[in-house]
Amino acid sequence: MTTAERLSEALEALRLQPGTLINRAVIHELEIIQGDLERIENKALPFGERLKRIMEKAGYTPESLGKKTGLASTTIRRYLRGVHKPISSALQRLEAVLGKI
Repeated sequence: MTTAERLSEALEALRLQPGTLINRAVIHELEIIQGDLERIENKALPFGERLKRIMEKAGYTPESLGKKTGLASTTIRRYLRGVHKPISSALQRLEAVLGKI
């Protein structure tokens, strides 16, 4: 389990507690830290794994992302497996839909 995932579990537990002002402030700060951790952990991953995580969060399959970007679903699967990395124009298409990868 990654640090960001552990932090996510802690945040969920805090959200179940009665909402005091201090509790809400702590949750807000932890959410900021969680976002920072996710970005750091994602940068350490290979491109295919980063793409997979982002696709899962956004609810895309290789087919649906291919339709949205104009890329072949087989090409996206190759990126996911680490067989290929996208050329700059393909990366731009992916990032136009998914945001920074």
